[in-house]
Amino acid sequence: MLGQMQEKAAQVGLIGPKQVYNSFVLGAGLMGYERPEQFIMDPASQEFAQFKAQNPPQQNPQVQVAQIRAQGQTALAQASTARTQAQAQADMAKAQLQLQHDAQQNHNQMAHEALQGSEDRNAQMAQIDSQMWMKMAEIIGKIVASQLKQDPGVNAGQVLRDDMRAMGV
Repeated sequence: MLGQMQEKAAQVGLIGPKQVYNSFVLGAGLMGYERPEQFIMDPASQEFAQFKAQNPPQQNPQVQVAQIRAQGQTALAQASTARTQAQAQADMAKAQLQLQHDAQQNHNQMAHEALQGSEDRNAQMAQIDSQMWMKMAEIIGKIVASQLKQDPGVNAGQVLRDDMRAMGV
């Protein structure tokens, strides 16, 4: 009857090693055994402490399975987090490279435009110079023709040289 009561108490966690030991000692005494410690260890003894240290209690296999699953899920979550972080770092590196590439392209475009602008200005200046020389040649031609009309004995080449010297050419 005491055993049945202890089973019910054990179900709610009210029975520990000391209570089981006391019940065994009482039962062994009622059965006529004077030294029950030859059959059971006292939980307060050094022998019991050493035994417990050498033989840790076995976990329930269902608890072990649950722990292994939890560890697996934790490992998967950590791997997923690491993968997400690595992807984010790769994306940031790619974006940074794209920014550098775009900046280099902008720099190259600006340099090209500046060079093109300089070449365009040089071409425009050459065209202006050419137009100016053409206009000067036209004007000088008119002057020489006018001088020749006024005095047919004038040396046209000499007049042209004199006019060019006067203009600093």
